[in-house]
Amino acid sequence: MSQPESTTTATVKTTHVRYEPNNASETTLGPRDLTESDRDLFKAFQSAIADQVREHFPDLPASDDSKLEPISVCTEVKTDSRFYFQVQLPNGHHVRASIIQPLGIPIEGSKIEREKMIHVELIQ
Repeated sequence: MSQPESTTTATVKTTHVRYEPNNASETTLGPRDLTESDRDLFKAFQSAIADQVREHFPDLPASDDSKLEPISVCTEVKTDSRFYFQVQLPNGHHVRASIIQPLGIPIEGSKIEREKMIHVELIQ
C-alpha cells in the first residue's frame, strides 16, 4: 500500500528594519526612497558602477558618471550587506546596481577592490 506524500509548508517572515552595520540577524528593507547615507554609498561606487554599465551595455550612450542617479534602493542583511539600487540611465533604461559588502568591512580601498563588490544588470 502506498504512503501519502508528505508536504512541508514554511512561513517566511520579512522584517522591515533600518540597516545597522553591526546587525547580524537577517533583515530586509525595501524598496524604499533613498536616504542621504544611501546616496553617499552610491557615490562611493558611482565610477565603478558606470564602468560596468559601459562594459555590459556598450550600445548605451557614454555619459558623465554623475548622470547615473539611483531612484530607489532595497537592502538585505545576512552575513553581508546587500544594497540593490535601481538606477535610471540617461537613455531612459533602468539597471540594478548591486553592492555586496561583507559585514564589518569598511567601504574603502581602490577602485579595483570596489569593482569586486558590485554587479550591474539591465532591468527589463
